[in-house]
Amino acid sequence: MEDLAAELQQSLRRPQLRHLAVVEEAMGTQTLALLATLNVERASSDQLAEAASEAFRQHPDHAIVTSFPGLVDVTAPACWPRSATNSPGSLMPVR
Repeated sequence: MEDLAAELQQSLRRPQLRHLAVVEEAMGTQTLALLATLNVERASSDQLAEAASEAFRQHPDHAIVTSFPGLVDVTAPACWPRSATNSPGSLMPVR
């Protein structure tokens, strides 16, 4: 077993196939650009979540809906079915 482990270790430490340095540098630049895009998207989703939360906090039924366990400003509007409301502006279910 030790011989096999040593052989695997040597195999993994040998130089591997690589691209030309200019190609690897270009791929690194592209990866950094994609990460920057991902960071912008994450920030945008945070801003959208905050705007949606702020709008929902102004809703007259906010305190009632968020009193249910697990429902918070961001998840509550999505969990409350639109078809179960008695008017477009109310989140209270029809009785």
